[in-house]
Amino acid sequence: MSESNFWRQTFTGNNISGNTRVHFGNVHGNVYHEYAALPPPQPQPSMVLGYPRDKNFIGREHILEKLEVELLSKQGHRRVALSGLGGIGKSQIAIEFCYRYHGQHNDHWVFWISASSRDRFLQGFAEMCTAVTGEEKFTGQPEILSTGKRLLNDSSKGHWLLVIDNADHHGILFNNDSQAAGSIPLAAYIPRAAHGRVLISSRNNTGMEFVGHPDLVVKVPPFTTTEGVQLLAHKLSSCAVFWPEAEELVENLDCIPLAIAQAGACINRNKFWTVRDYLEFFRSEANQTALLGEQEEWHEMSREHGLPNAVFTTWRISFEQISRSVPLAAELLSFMSVLDRECIPESVLFCHSSRAASDEQKKLWHKSALGTLAEYSLIATCHEDYGSFRWRIVKMLSPEVHTPGWSMHRLIQVCTRDWLRQQDDTLLFKQEERATMVLAAMFPRIEDSRADPNLAQDATTESLLPHLRVAAQYGTNRSLKNHTMHAQMRLFDCLGVQERNESNCDAVVPWLERAHHLSEEVFGRGHPDTFLRKRRLGNIYSLTRRHKKALELVKDVVKVYDVMHGSDSEASSVVRNELAQIEWALGVKIEESPLSRDEMRQLDAGDMNVPDSLLYRAETRAIACMTGAYKPAALAEADALLRKVAESFMAKCGYVHRANQTLCLMSLVYKRQVRISDLERLLEHALLPFFKSAYGLSHEKTIAIAADLVSTKFGLGDGDGAELVFEEIKAVVNSDPLRLGRFQEWIQEYEQELSGFAVMTRHLTVEQKKERAEQMRKLYADPEFRQLITQQLEPAGSEQTLLETLRRIRL
Repeated sequence: MSESNFWRQTFTGNNISGNTRVHFGNVHGNVYHEYAALPPPQPQPSMVLGYPRDKNFIGREHILEKLEVELLSKQGHRRVALSGLGGIGKSQIAIEFCYRYHGQHNDHWVFWISASSRDRFLQGFAEMCTAVTGEEKFTGQPEILSTGKRLLNDSSKGHWLLVIDNADHHGILFNNDSQAAGSIPLAAYIPRAAHGRVLISSRNNTGMEFVGHPDLVVKVPPFTTTEGVQLLAHKLSSCAVFWPEAEELVENLDCIPLAIAQAGACINRNKFWTVRDYLEFFRSEANQTALLGEQEEWHEMSREHGLPNAVFTTWRISFEQISRSVPLAAELLSFMSVLDRECIPESVLFCHSSRAASDEQKKLWHKSALGTLAEYSLIATCHEDYGSFRWRIVKMLSPEVHTPGWSMHRLIQVCTRDWLRQQDDTLLFKQEERATMVLAAMFPRIEDSRADPNLAQDATTESLLPHLRVAAQYGTNRSLKNHTMHAQMRLFDCLGVQERNESNCDAVVPWLERAHHLSEEVFGRGHPDTFLRKRRLGNIYSLTRRHKKALELVKDVVKVYDVMHGSDSEASSVVRNELAQIEWALGVKIEESPLSRDEMRQLDAGDMNVPDSLLYRAETRAIACMTGAYKPAALAEADALLRKVAESFMAKCGYVHRANQTLCLMSLVYKRQVRISDLERLLEHALLPFFKSAYGLSHEKTIAIAADLVSTKFGLGDGDGAELVFEEIKAVVNSDPLRLGRFQEWIQEYEQELSGFAVMTRHLTVEQKKERAEQMRKLYADPEFRQLITQQLEPAGSEQTLLETLRRIRL
């Protein structure tokens, strides 16, 4: 056998076979062969997530869809941030997204790392390394971080989604804290690998800085009311949920998920509590602090262990961070907490600062500080996240206004005030004093002016009114310093003017009463400012039909003004005129001597040189002529005097409103004289256009004049004209029944009258209707007919019954 064939020979049994070279020789002893150990199997991709899935996860679909679009539908490395208020539900959204992501991509890794502290970040990195490598221990920070970065960069390990939760401390990720100074930022250990995705959640701009662009930040808003009620129902173990009560509670909790969950836990713990019980207890601010500020004996499964479960405690952490990093932002937040929570103008916030600096530098500081608060989602521009109705109204009134102001959640206001109390009980009081001073300084001192103060209204004063109402309540619980009392009196004065602008005269009364009492306390009863406020209070009593109270106050003012200024002075003439109008309303006989020949010659000039004191005295004489029994000569004198007074007021600059007040008195004279056609022209072409322009159609005075016009046209038989004005009034009254409820009865009455009149005249053509109305006007122009009507009217206040008489005559 050849050698080659020998080596190819196959051996059987225990012999070696195949192409094997064998060395022949003596082998002594046992021969052992050890095979190399197989490498352990590599861990398969999984979820490294320590939170269970919430089976009752509610809503947020639009956010989850946006995350899916930004993270999954685009190639390459992607990063997205969830941003929102603490307790708003960012972590819950991230957990739900992780489970959905893993359900679609179960061959991808899902990692969860907490950035609430540096130690937690390292712990999360170590758990990630253990999961991917299968090794149990990684010792030392450098090894953990370098290994984690290497594994994330290694595409052979597969695709991954990394969630960085609670990245609220900028220094932890970006090394601007003392602990990590000089070392590589933790954010640098998250590579931008093409096979990786990162979702980060943060209360501030840390997330935006990490992802690199504002468009990659998804804002998390509060729940809708419906979502909030659903969450509350899931959290309650056995308590039946009555929808209206649950809806009210959720709205009181600002639809914030953590606050709703905390309320549900509290109701569950107090076994005999219902939603109604919690709601009733929640109404006071002190109880809100007790319910939402204490650590409850419960734990929200989706919240990180070690973080507070109480929503107020969660927010206080943000407050403390801001206070340390941006003190001015904390000051502004404290200041905003004592104002109305919606549409706080930047002009008010700018005036808050007492730091010595130029205006431009102050604006820069404030813009930066407000930006910090907005980054933490503690405030927002009121047209952005809050959809403020008030801002839309202000914008409608003054389209040129570009800065809407800032708004904040109601509960954040409550929490901020509680935070101030916990630091120092005087801090809150100091902020209230500061707000009083700032708001008062934004309004001029209301002097005894001839010009009408009600016309001083614009978008600025409109936006300040809610803040005035809040600030006016500060002095009810604590004594104020003297300078603050002066400022508060000015607030009460401003509120009196602004409430009248709002056509809310009943709301004016308590403010002017408090201003008067405070003036007596600060200045004394004999001080001119005290009498000025007493006079204003008397006028508002008269406007709200409290004539006896008004009479008592204004009589006192007349006596003092006669001594202080002289009985012939302008100030005394003005107050006597006001007293005469109050006496006329009460049916009291007014004693006012006729004007002398010299006074009449001055008045006949009818120009701007006529003294104001004479104009007011002439008007007072006209009011005296209108009182008592019907006297044609007296009414003719009143008509002549009022016409001349109105002409003189019109000629003077800034007296347009006062002239129209005189025209209102003329309309009463026309009623008593039964000059219906003249009354119609005066109402339609002079008074109604002016009051519409000055106050708007929704003002009570405008509605009263429009109602007079409807009654006058209807009395003249002009049903179509009356109906046009009536429908306009009806729409306004029905839009605000609470404030304008006193007109409802009139609306119902005239709706029936106009409906009946339309039925009676339905067979007439338009021309025939106009002809009949003209015949009625001619009839009322007949002096004998007018005299016949006046005999049916009562002596005092008879013009009020005129329109009823006209209806009877027409029918």
